[in-house]
Amino acid sequence: MPVNFHRPGTPLPPGRIGASLRLTGVTPIRTRATLSLAAALLAAPLARAQTAAPEEAAGARTPTTLTVDGRLLTGAYSAAELRGGRLFLPVVVVARALGDTVRVDASTRTVEVLRATGVRAQLNAATGQVSENGVPTLVAGNVAEVVFPADPTGLMLPTELVSALLDAQLVVDDVQGTVRVDRGLPQLVVREGSRRGPAELYSAKYGYTASSSGSSYTHSLNAAASGRAADGRLDLNSNFAGTDTGGRLFEFRSGLLSYERPGGQRLMFGDLSTGGDLAFLTSAMRGGWWRQPLGALELTTFAGRTRSDARPALPPEVPPSLAQHFDTSVVGGYFTLGRAPSPEGRRLSSSFGGLYFGGPQRQGSVLTSGVQYGTNLHQFRFDLGMGSFQGQQLDGRDVRGTGLMLDASETLTPVESLTLNAGFSHIGENVLSPQLAGFLRPLNQYSGGVSWRVHRWVSLSTSGRYAERLDLPSGSTDHDVTGTLTFFRSPSWPSLLVSHSTGRQAETGTREFTLVNVSQTFGRTELFSNLSRTRTAGTPASSSVTLGATRAFTTASVRAYQTFSTGASMSGGLDWLTSNFFTDRVGVTTGVGYSRQRGEYTSFARVGLSALLPGNQRLQLTYSQSQRSGQAFLELSGPLFEAPAARSAAQRSLETLSSVGGFSGRVYQDVNLDGRFDPLVDRALRNVEVLVDGYNTARTDENGVYRLGNVLAGEHKVYLNLLTVRADLSLLSGADQKVQLRADRDAVVDFRLIRTGRAAGLVWLDANGNGQVDEGEQPLGEVRVVAGNRDTLTGPDGDFVLGDLPQGQHTVLIDQKTLPEGMEAAAGALQVSIVPAQETGGVLLPVRAKPVEVEVKEF
Repeated sequence: MPVNFHRPGTPLPPGRIGASLRLTGVTPIRTRATLSLAAALLAAPLARAQTAAPEEAAGARTPTTLTVDGRLLTGAYSAAELRGGRLFLPVVVVARALGDTVRVDASTRTVEVLRATGVRAQLNAATGQVSENGVPTLVAGNVAEVVFPADPTGLMLPTELVSALLDAQLVVDDVQGTVRVDRGLPQLVVREGSRRGPAELYSAKYGYTASSSGSSYTHSLNAAASGRAADGRLDLNSNFAGTDTGGRLFEFRSGLLSYERPGGQRLMFGDLSTGGDLAFLTSAMRGGWWRQPLGALELTTFAGRTRSDARPALPPEVPPSLAQHFDTSVVGGYFTLGRAPSPEGRRLSSSFGGLYFGGPQRQGSVLTSGVQYGTNLHQFRFDLGMGSFQGQQLDGRDVRGTGLMLDASETLTPVESLTLNAGFSHIGENVLSPQLAGFLRPLNQYSGGVSWRVHRWVSLSTSGRYAERLDLPSGSTDHDVTGTLTFFRSPSWPSLLVSHSTGRQAETGTREFTLVNVSQTFGRTELFSNLSRTRTAGTPASSSVTLGATRAFTTASVRAYQTFSTGASMSGGLDWLTSNFFTDRVGVTTGVGYSRQRGEYTSFARVGLSALLPGNQRLQLTYSQSQRSGQAFLELSGPLFEAPAARSAAQRSLETLSSVGGFSGRVYQDVNLDGRFDPLVDRALRNVEVLVDGYNTARTDENGVYRLGNVLAGEHKVYLNLLTVRADLSLLSGADQKVQLRADRDAVVDFRLIRTGRAAGLVWLDANGNGQVDEGEQPLGEVRVVAGNRDTLTGPDGDFVLGDLPQGQHTVLIDQKTLPEGMEAAAGALQVSIVPAQETGGVLLPVRAKPVEVEVKEF
């Protein structure tokens, strides 16, 4: 049969049938050679298929299981296929399982996907280009094997095209024969946890002090706790003390239990102070106190017993029978209207109430009312009361009758730096307090004061009081005046404090006190001096001057001081202090000194130790020894219990205290990748930090379990601090995920991590086409390398690293749109096996020059 050639671009003669074959990389020097090369190219696909068949028969296992976002696909077109050494997936079935909409056009060889995320992606199988919303995202070569069947549901695409078109990660497990398809990172699985109990403890702490001097010993224990009961907050404070010199060694001294609920309701039991809104109802007692809102009103009631020996030391003339413990009953209450401030910031409230007290030595009943008004300019308060009293005053005088009480005060702030205050009080002669030495003593008192910040470094203040005593003979008065000048530390001037007070008490006479403190810092050295002068009635004035200096070093400081006092007395000492004694958890203080009084010298030495113990416990020990005796002091304090969210719970408002829940769960390495924690296989991760909204944090224990309580209900961001996770582990969820938390219930959130691997290799121009990197061949930088939804760019030397790849087979290819003009990928897509915690190297992705096209036509 004759063979004729037709020149491209000219019409065929009539009756001729033309066939054309487009060959690449062929130069038509001789017809025979051209036809031979064409025959070889036509036979090449058959050769590839023939060589691939033995490999497949030799053990390359075709994946039979296909999972999409953790769900197993079943039915028709639900398995992958191995074709010519390449893995193909049913793209339509997979897309629909992801919630996408798919349209296949066999005539144009295009596939269009509207993803559930709203992104429109398209594949042009003729060119191998994938685009998103019209923007090209990937160009893959070697797509001639894609066949568009009559039923679009049966369309099979190579894994690299499926991954780019659906924006999914594909992992092939060639041992199990499975293919996993995941879009992005899986969301956290949130399970419903347990309900909050009716009560919970937030924190408990203590403070213990003990001192010993000679043969005497005293100690004290303070304990406090806070928590929640139902929808209210509970607080408990208590004190125990004792001594070995009289009394019991350990006895209860005071305590207070407080319970507060939303809306203003509050209940207290223990040692408390009454009054509050009404000054003339104030009394220290042991009993109960209750506040209950009633619409616009608030009702406050209290009842208990008070002591008559309120003063530490009673005068000799007071009969011992009056020094009774809790011998006087107290009961009272009051209404308050208008506690809430107005939108403009003004506050006007009024109160009315009464009190009754009765005991062995005194009794009385009081009716009182008060008004409080405040703005940004001034604060005004007025209280008026009247009562009937019967009993004995502190000086032994008998009282029977009625008494009037009045108190008015005003604080004015015309400018921010100036404050003026004035007040007047009248307590009638017949007025008695529930306590023997209470504050209601018969008098007429006038008071006032001024505080002025002259400059940001200088302030002045003065205050005075004048009182006419009605419980003493006519003419008996109390008066005192105090003035203070403060010069704060400026860049070049020393700090200065000057204070002088003078006054007279009707019982004790005149008293004066003057104090001057001066200090100046020069680098790490501070010089200081103190001057004090005291004068009381009937005794000569006494003065003392102290001069000293403190020098700071890197981890320690030294202080030296010398004091000169009236009567040729003097004292001095040298102290050494360090806050880092071999460790920053231990501090040490040592010192020596002397004193001289009445010509006799005595010396002393002291040593102190402070330490931060495990469990945030603090210890302080001090011992001093003089020539006469030794003294020792011990203080130990710290938390007994503290919930992970104790601070946030303590700061939470009462209205939101019951609208909280908690987060709990486990952080673990999913060794067998089954999506659940298997104690015999998987590994719990300890000391990993879990964060909620960035400020609530918790650490996992040895079982990988964490707990975060007292989180306000609503939507929260829950995530891990990846800096606390081992570098070879990767999180199987997004770094920024939202979780909806219900009130009164925990949300259980587990974090799965897996060991991942890396793929490393090279992209270069394979000039001779042998698939090996030869000397002189050019590496290609800034080329995009893709493995599923992971990608990277090659460096200047053509090298690349793809990290955080799950275990299994991954398809690695070049995005050909990032190649230089006139170049294409020579090897197509490669299957790379990823091993956990290892790097799979030697992934070679050659690039070649695009062949020149020559068209040969046969007639």
